[in-house]
Amino acid sequence: YAEQYIYQTPATVSDSDGDGVSDHQEIKKGRNPEGRGRVFADVNEGDFYTDEVGYLYKRGSVKGYNVNGEQRFEPERTVNRAEFVTMVVNAFDIKKPTFFGDSEPSGVTVSPVFSDVAADTWYFEPIDRAYNNGLISGEVQNNSVIFRPGDAITRSEAVAILLKASKVLEQTSYDNSRTSSACITPFNDISTQDWFCDSVRSAQQVGVATGKEEGYFHPFDPLTRGEAAVMLQRTLEKDALFVPSESESPSFFNLHSFN
Repeated sequence: YAEQYIYQTPATVSDSDGDGVSDHQEIKKGRNPEGRGRVFADVNEGDFYTDEVGYLYKRGSVKGYNVNGEQRFEPERTVNRAEFVTMVVNAFDIKKPTFFGDSEPSGVTVSPVFSDVAADTWYFEPIDRAYNNGLISGEVQNNSVIFRPGDAITRSEAVAILLKASKVLEQTSYDNSRTSSACITPFNDISTQDWFCDSVRSAQQVGVATGKEEGYFHPFDPLTRGEAAVMLQRTLEKDALFVPSESESPSFFNLHSFN
């Protein structure tokens, strides 16, 4: 994966285990390109999420579950809000912002932003990074700000987070300063007044998210792990094609696409 993105080695050439089969073809078949059998026992060739799960696994963005001694991805399991934020933060390698080039002083106690995200939980750090980079905001409840980390994330919530993490989605998002037209999506179940209208429109326009059936996005349906992998990997691939302006330095995602 590092070769394919960082060193621009074509995916059809890179062969990590030297078995004569490219990493790309190994991943398409659900196999680990480093020669250790299948990536996950329940991710098979032909599944709509096989490629995406394989690449995200190599990226370090997703992990599996040990079930009776075998690693399973469980693609039909719903993703909670903490899990999805962790996937995004890991996939985009999002760091906590630093000030004046310095990291936080040692010995400083970090106070949780959200009252329901304790500092000793496994998801505190990724949620903290996401918050400090403007990817999430939470909601006010009983005079405190909460995140609801254990709640299943909906399809609309997931797309909204991806829009804030992605250069290419931000580039295509609706800008009220440029046009007087309202946000319009091709989906019958999304109103122009919905807070997620722009996120869904942008994601649909660049091919990151599609409807579950003709004309319907089902924005309030819980997102499955398989769907999350597809949305996230498609976003990474689109960002890989993003060309920065002359004032920007090249980033990790400018370099190569798996297409």
